[in-house]
Amino acid sequence: MSIEKTEKRKFQLLNFVVLIGLHIVAIWALTTRVILAPASERPSAGVWILAAGMFFITVFGITCYYHRGATHGGYKPSLGVKIAGLIAGGLAFQ
Repeated sequence: MSIEKTEKRKFQLLNFVVLIGLHIVAIWALTTRVILAPASERPSAGVWILAAGMFFITVFGITCYYHRGATHGGYKPSLGVKIAGLIAGGLAFQ
């Protein structure tokens, strides 16, 4: 049995900056638009419901379709389910 050496991955500065930047913008938006904003300017319940719905749709698309269906071939969905899974996963921008 031979032990293979794994290649060291190069640090991707652009990817790092984009990912950190997205999180910084998200934290800024949360603090300025939700936590520190006056009550009259805070998001309504409908916005929170929409955000939660979009979160669950994208999690479903990534987990159920991209990961289990497309990557591992855990099931063979119909064309309609494939299209819905692709759209739901694509909304996650992953």
